[in-house]
Amino acid sequence: MKFNWGKCAVVVCAVLFCATAAWPARTPTTRYSNLEDSSAEDDGTNGLGWGSCIECAGGGSNNASIASSPFQTTPAKDGASRNFSISGDPYSNGLWWYKIGPNNAATTSRT
Repeated sequence: MKFNWGKCAVVVCAVLFCATAAWPARTPTTRYSNLEDSSAEDDGTNGLGWGSCIECAGGGSNNASIASSPFQTTPAKDGASRNFSISGDPYSNGLWWYKIGPNNAATTSRT
């Protein structure tokens, strides 16, 4: 019996078509752009902006200073980036975050 590659290709294409047709459609996504340009600071009350912490970063020493500076021209693809710096004892850690605020339309964090 001779194997028919043509029929096999048709069957594979049909299976792939059915699988992709049954796949749920992607919902619109919210994109947050140019967060590095923001000078908003998370003060714990407004719910958005840049925040930082030394004690919560889990380092071997909390004797450090951390900072971040927006509007750095290099290196940057769009002409603006953000510089993060830490100085202090060895094994010190720093943690930075940006709170984007609530998004009631969000159902998952997967992309």
